[in-house]
Amino acid sequence: MTFNEIKEKIKSLFPGVYSEVGISAILQELISMDKEIRNEFENYLSGKPVKDLKFAGYTLKKLELEHGMNPIAGFLTLDWIKRSPKDATESLKRGHDTFKFR
Repeated sequence: MTFNEIKEKIKSLFPGVYSEVGISAILQELISMDKEIRNEFENYLSGKPVKDLKFAGYTLKKLELEHGMNPIAGFLTLDWIKRSPKDATESLKRGHDTFKFR
């Protein structure tokens, strides 16, 4: 998917949730996102089946249910866990932060 296609999918799936700045921040994260996670993120946006990725005991479903994340935040967090498992899991155990993109 192109960045423009991803941007439009985010807007349609999450109307009013992410501002232009927020979507730009997500797109910036996609540049360095792990390829496997990015492929599943794009599958999610396209309505295709998504593999049950698991890193350091965390899955997308667990992040949604236990940490209140939407799927976009979940994919970004899975990428963080895969890149920096110690830092990410310690932060998740302390509790999650709430970010508001303007």
